[in-house]
Amino acid sequence: MTEILKVFIQLFLIIDPFNVVPIFSMVDRRKVKQVARDAVIVAFGLLLFFAILGDILLRALDISLCSFMIAGGIMLLSLALEFIKYVEPKVSLDEFAAVPIGTPLLAGPGAITMSIILMRSYSHVSVIIALAMSMFFSYLILRLSPKILGKIGKRGVRIVVKVMGLLLAAIAIELILKGTSTWLKVNGLIGV
Repeated sequence: MTEILKVFIQLFLIIDPFNVVPIFSMVDRRKVKQVARDAVIVAFGLLLFFAILGDILLRALDISLCSFMIAGGIMLLSLALEFIKYVEPKVSLDEFAAVPIGTPLLAGPGAITMSIILMRSYSHVSVIIALAMSMFFSYLILRLSPKILGKIGKRGVRIVVKVMGLLLAAIAIELILKGTSTWLKVNGLIGV
């Protein structure tokens, strides 16, 4: 259970449904449930696809886990910095569920990268369960977004997003350090 929780926390921080809540202030209240459901289905399908087949794609492209971890860490750090300097997103009113909410806001490059890395680092069952949990809680947050906005306001959402960005930055740095350390060991530049 500890492994599932650890994987869940990493995925949930990267998926970051709170970042999407301000967009729901533009959605007709009668359509919030449908938009939230459709966005989560798109994001879950995309992340599950990459979680299961991402490793095969890496091997086919002859990309090492070290390189992927470093690249993923840099990408996550960039994403984290975007969260920290949070500016309310601007989207077209006629595109919500699949694009941009399902992807790239929920299932963006950072979440895709992390799902592949987690499948290599933890049991597949744990990752899939954690991914399903992340999507379930993302759905709840999106579904309740009008109430969240009403209770904490846009300023409160900005604070939550910034804190999540800070935690995400720490995870990104860990990925970069772990990937670099592993690469150095594999290439005999530091002792095992």
